[in-house]
Amino acid sequence: MSPEEMRRLTRLGQLAGLLREAALADLAAARARRVRIEGAIARLDTPPAQPEGADSPASRAGAARRWHDWVRARKTVLNADLARARVGEEAARTAAAKSQGRAEALARLAARRRR
Repeated sequence: MSPEEMRRLTRLGQLAGLLREAALADLAAARARRVRIEGAIARLDTPPAQPEGADSPASRAGAARRWHDWVRARKTVLNADLARARVGEEAARTAAAKSQGRAEALARLAARRRR
């Protein structure tokens, strides 16, 4: 292999490494988004502090029912977001695996060519 071809192969390997790092960063961001949404859903499962009693103004105004209605609606939105986040995470995982494979293949090719 000529020195010019070796330089090109080395540059291509460096580019593949950069693309791998970018794909891994995307995967980390997608994973963080999923974890954040799962946390938000989990926090909604924790009931709020109970009002002073059945005769409290909040109870008479139907605060508990309104809270539960809001929680149900919010969970619907968060679960849709979670589904999208999981799809995004899986796409990022696939892209990262491909990038990793390309970088490894180029590294092995370069190592073989150097011998």
